Amino acid sequence: MRMSLTIGAAAAAIAVTATAAVAQDWRYGGPGIGQYEAVAIARANGVVRIHDVEREDGGWEVEGRDRRGRDIEIEIDNRGRVTEIERDDDWRRASYGRGVTQGEAVAIARRYGIVRIDEVEREDGGWEVEGRDRRGREIEIEINSRGRVTHVEYDD
Repeated sequence: MRMSLTIGAAAAAIAVTATAAVAQDWRYGGPGIGQYEAVAIARANGVVRIHDVEREDGGWEVEGRDRRGRDIEIEIDNRGRVTEIERDDDWRRASYGRGVTQGEAVAIARRYGIVRIDEVEREDGGWEVEGRDRRGREIEIEINSRGRVTHVEYDD
């Protein structure tokens, strides 16, 4: 009888310790709100489909889509206050596939000086084209879903 009580008490202690460890890990061991609270706050501010939840700058960053299908990113500080809400303005064209094609993005990038294409990838509803210009410099061009160049960066 005494042996079964000792084993039962040990099992209960292990279960409590394991539960506490999981709870601490879920909060990343830091002060402030945990991931569950961050997701609840994001949902209260328009996120209906969660894509990613990350710990950032002592708070949380929640990425997903709103009820209209737009990309939305919400930053929440460690006290649970929303510090930034960012929505993708190109959602109409990007969501329904009527944006520029990969071939059109490459053609636009060539007009901006890329002569050798190294990489073309989807980025925020538009395209990011990386390559080299005539002088051999690395060049990165971001093109939104409407075909407008939104960023050009050169690396020597």
